[in-house]
Amino acid sequence: MMEANPQSRRPGIRAAMFVDFDNVYTGLHGLDPLAAKRFAEDPKHWADALSAGGAGEQSRRFLIRNCYLNPVVYSKYRTYWTRAGFRVIDCPSLTQRGKSSTDINLVLDAMDALAGPAGIEEFFIASADADFTSLIQRFRAADRMTTVIAAGAVAFAYREMADNVVESHDFVAILHGTTSEPMPAIRSVDTKGSVLPGRTKAVSPAVNEVGEFVRSAPGPVAGALVAHRALTADPSLKADWGGYGKFGTWVAQLGNG
Repeated sequence: MMEANPQSRRPGIRAAMFVDFDNVYTGLHGLDPLAAKRFAEDPKHWADALSAGGAGEQSRRFLIRNCYLNPVVYSKYRTYWTRAGFRVIDCPSLTQRGKSSTDINLVLDAMDALAGPAGIEEFFIASADADFTSLIQRFRAADRMTTVIAAGAVAFAYREMADNVVESHDFVAILHGTTSEPMPAIRSVDTKGSVLPGRTKAVSPAVNEVGEFVRSAPGPVAGALVAHRALTADPSLKADWGGYGKFGTWVAQLGNG
């Protein structure tokens, strides 16, 4: 008697998760230290939220859950990830400048998964590192869905190559448990269109938030932190930054009246 196809036994999108721990933790810590702590110590919480999908979305089955971290710096978090069902790959620093082997290990494992028999349909890359742009290009060329989980500023080309982006604002909300429903990935939008000269735009509450934040800062502030504050004040900006396409262009025009 023939055995049923293993891929048809259980419902849900077959997905794979690859987490650049150092990148995400560092980015979150600069935005919200408590969110960074929850990311590091309770990965099951946010992984389950992403597995559940959202309104109109299928649930996901993460057949692969890999976490890449520097054991010299972050070994105390290993147990949390192992207990949450992640495979933890140690990526110690290999150079005097502290460059680890995370990138190459992640890329090799992701390409193995792409070519493997599991038939992965959606790849999650938890990293704001634009070095993974070429990897996402490979996923798209193979007609696989790609989702980037960002903690901090994301390069425009990297953002546009992904099918979906979970912005830092939304990821922080997941970590704090403040989402009203299971978290869907945020659909990337076409932002090739430019804002017409002279077009009148409604003033976003993010303008005042950013202005007050920058004025009260004791010195220069990180762009990722400013973007996070803006998205917290006005989540609608995550679509296309009010018609300006990207954060840098949006924030640059704030001084123009």
